[in-house]
Amino acid sequence: MKVVKVALPVQINSLFDYLPGEFSPAKGSRVVVSFRRKNIVGVVIKTNCDSSLPKSKLKNINMCLDEIPLLSDFYLEFISWVSDYYHEPLGQVIAAALPSCLRKIDDISPMTDTCFRLAVNVKSKGLSKKQACLYHFMVNKCCSVSYWWLLTEGFRDKTISSLIQRGILVASDKTEDTIVSKQQILPSKVELNEEQKNAVHRVTNNYNYSTFLLDGVTGSGKTQVYLEIIADVLVSGRQVLVLLPEIGLTPQTLKRFRAKFDVKIVVIHSKLTELERHAAWMLANSGEADLVIGTRSAIFTPMPKLGLIVVDEEHDNSFKQQSGLRYSARDCAIMRAKRSDINIVLGSATPSLESYYNVNQSRYEYLKLSQRAGGATMPKIKIVDLRGRRLQFALAEQSLQAIKKHTQMGNQVLLFLNRRGFCPVIFCHDCGWTAKCTRCDTNYTYHKDKHKLICHLCNSQKSLCKKCPSCDSEKLHEVGIGTEKLALGMQELFPECNVSRIDRDTTGGQNTFDEAMDSAYSGTNQILVGTQMLAKGHHLPKLTLVVVVDSDGALHSSDFRAVERLVQTVVQVSGRAGRESLAGEVIIQTHFPENKFLQCVTGHNYTEFVKLSLHDRSQASLPPYGVLALLSAEALFEKQALEFLTSLKFSIPQLNLAGVSLVGPMLAAQQKKVG
Repeated sequence: MKVVKVALPVQINSLFDYLPGEFSPAKGSRVVVSFRRKNIVGVVIKTNCDSSLPKSKLKNINMCLDEIPLLSDFYLEFISWVSDYYHEPLGQVIAAALPSCLRKIDDISPMTDTCFRLAVNVKSKGLSKKQACLYHFMVNKCCSVSYWWLLTEGFRDKTISSLIQRGILVASDKTEDTIVSKQQILPSKVELNEEQKNAVHRVTNNYNYSTFLLDGVTGSGKTQVYLEIIADVLVSGRQVLVLLPEIGLTPQTLKRFRAKFDVKIVVIHSKLTELERHAAWMLANSGEADLVIGTRSAIFTPMPKLGLIVVDEEHDNSFKQQSGLRYSARDCAIMRAKRSDINIVLGSATPSLESYYNVNQSRYEYLKLSQRAGGATMPKIKIVDLRGRRLQFALAEQSLQAIKKHTQMGNQVLLFLNRRGFCPVIFCHDCGWTAKCTRCDTNYTYHKDKHKLICHLCNSQKSLCKKCPSCDSEKLHEVGIGTEKLALGMQELFPECNVSRIDRDTTGGQNTFDEAMDSAYSGTNQILVGTQMLAKGHHLPKLTLVVVVDSDGALHSSDFRAVERLVQTVVQVSGRAGRESLAGEVIIQTHFPENKFLQCVTGHNYTEFVKLSLHDRSQASLPPYGVLALLSAEALFEKQALEFLTSLKFSIPQLNLAGVSLVGPMLAAQQKKVG
């Protein structure tokens, strides 16, 4: 009796045996099977296998969804590595990798393999705006275009069907794979400097797997280096994957890449519709997409002709998935490149300590860009001591004078505060009551524009009461400042300037972030108030002053990576200033001006910060000099969790190995959290 072994999207780390029945599913094909009285979609991992179970206990496969395997053997090997390394059931990893449409039993569309071309001697009169856009797109392509490509270009089923009905679009043979020609690589308007040329040469002349760390100061032209390296890979007929830390950087990056490459480019991120993500995934999986740009989940996109991976801002914490399937997209990218025997480029102005350590261990090739591109100079960085100073909206007088000076010159100012909302604490002056989330171990944040108290962990909300619920006092005080309060304060102090607040609260709607950034790029909003959404990657030509409003929170954190993230953020946000001909200035406000790490920032000496931090890490055997594992427990009551962890500590002999230190059990830093 031969069976097929199927990976299912369930929290059981095992493959499941099924009889093939009337089907002959191949490895990598999707099948529909019965599991716990439900029909679900799984992926065949092994065929023609023996089973330890009797035939009477096995069920038949209900349906085979793919005549041709959807996932290749090579891709499944990579996914299996992810499953093993991150201790996640294989079926769950595959489910996270597939678009939601491909996890459903019903096929999303009957037009999956359809291609179109323009009919001969068609007339384009009387077309709507959307229909005319599609018509001119087809005229410019002069070739057969797949249904999936049309979807990724923003055209919808209704528009496509309308041109089919009018006889303007007709079905054609499937598009054949073509190698990108040099004519499709548009000439650069920027001349590379010697450091950039050296970086491009070293990567393009390496033909086997290597990890390159591109360490370039902010504004040094790392993206231009990426473009030249990518061009070399594309003309060889191979695909390229570019990973970005945040969705907000995608439109800006896509614009630059489209200006350079006349090729099929698709984007993959969580803000796409179900259909758009499916279309982009199918184009990449078929090899039709030449260039894929995406956030962390894009690392799981199958690309049969993958020739290069680029991870921009490789240090960024956004590349780590912290819920569900927990993984590091950067580390997965390195392993995928190694298994594919291709180059990977990790770029950053503030590389992670782990990456510097790997350079020192000769695991990575090191590339340095020490100069700003186009003759721009590094901004001057000043530390403003807040001790004993009178503050207005959390700003010292020296900072306010600098804002006034730069705005009067017609330039742009960025106030960086990584805390959204109006204020982080509401408390009663008479009895000390504090507005705390009843579901999480944290304070409510007050959002004045919504007149709501919002928990930033579980997103629970409630209206702000007029009286203290504990003592009926009306003396409720606001403590601290968030971006909302800071923006209102700036509008009050500088009424002649347009003030724009850019954070998750103001850019949550569709296209609102793009619109906000368009205004920022144009310089019409002179004062920008924002969180880390503005800290990296954005090129603001008129920005000449950056004020880091509060840099102290991380200096005394229990998280050993907090200072590293602080310095990286400060360097990144400082890099937004003075990127073109205008001189830039940066002000860092702090109560600890003598801090050795902040001193490294003022001297533009990130390398010294790395040296000091690695020394501290080595003394404490912290990563990258040691390995940490956290075993956590969840329970309704604290006592239950602690008792379970205590019994676990003494019941598993493998934990008591030589060289392994056990700490705890102890209370979690965030003891209570919902969601």
